[in-house]
Amino acid sequence: LRVAKRRTLPRGATLLHGGDVANDIHFIETGLKEGSKDKKDITSWVIGDGSIIWPLPSYLLEQPSRESLQLLEPTTLL
Repeated sequence: LRVAKRRTLPRGATLLHGGDVANDIHFIETGLKEGSKDKKDITSWVIGDGSIIWPLPSYLLEQPSRESLQLLEPTTLL
């Protein structure tokens, strides 16, 4: 079990590349994030302050993610 650490990442930082296995759960303290599927540059969803980022199938089943997770603005995560 890892302890959550606060960190601030810049706009454009990628939390997960499509095809990689998700190893982390993130809580967005402040900021904005988007998810896009199948390595395409088409946004599937956007979430912001107070949200949890958890690519469930990839994380639980240890399978490659179909989503890429990228920050739309400077974001503070836990």
